[in-house]
Parts: sequence; structure tokens; C-alpha cells
Amino acid sequence: MKLTYAFMKYPKIEAQPLQGDEPLTSGTTPTAATIQDYWRWAYSDLIDNASRGVFAEWLVAQALGLPTSTPRAVWDNFDLTYRGKGIEVKSCAYHQAWAQKEMSKIAYNVRAIRLIL
Repeated sequence: MKLTYAFMKYPKIEAQPLQGDEPLTSGTTPTAATIQDYWRWAYSDLIDNASRGVFAEWLVAQALGLPTSTPRAVWDNFDLTYRGKGIEVKSCAYHQAWAQKEMSKIAYNVRAIRLIL
């Protein structure tokens, strides 16, 4: 369910899918760097907790056959919606990106919730 707020001065900016070959600019002058260069630098580490969580969302979307051709909604009520149900995707790992004395302990507090809008 999308909410519209009449009192908002500026409308929501809808993200558009990028191809990766778009050049970054300095003012109006293109630079040698592209969006793909940024993605490679920022998101190549899929072991990192933040990147791993987004990757897990993408994997679940792929497994459920959900469209992934448009950018993900970062601040939505749920990570994904499948057959009218909101899905929160959680990701964890025993072995982290940093050095550890022992493996991480994984525990979730999973309970059903009802969102009332």
C-alpha cells in the first residue's frame, strides 16, 4: 500500500534503473568514471553485513520470480511483497569479514507481526 501525503512539499523521487555505463559528471562535464566503477568499488564485498543483506533480498526475489528490473525500495514497509504478503529478508553468517576468535552465534527473534496502516 502506498501512502500519499498531501502536506509534503516535495514529491518522492522515483529511482530509475541504471545500466552501469552511465558516466559520472563534474557539473555537466563527463568524467572517466562510470556508475559501474562505483558499483564495483562499493558493492563487490558480498561478505560485508550491509551488502550481504541487500544481496539476500535480491536472491529471495530471484527465487520467488519477483521483478528485479527496477531499483529496490529502500524505505518500504517490507523488503519484498509476494502474493500480497510482505516479506522481511534476514541474512546472517557464522564467519564475518573481519578476523574472529570464534564463529558468530546466530539467533533470530522471529514472530508474526501485523502492520496496521
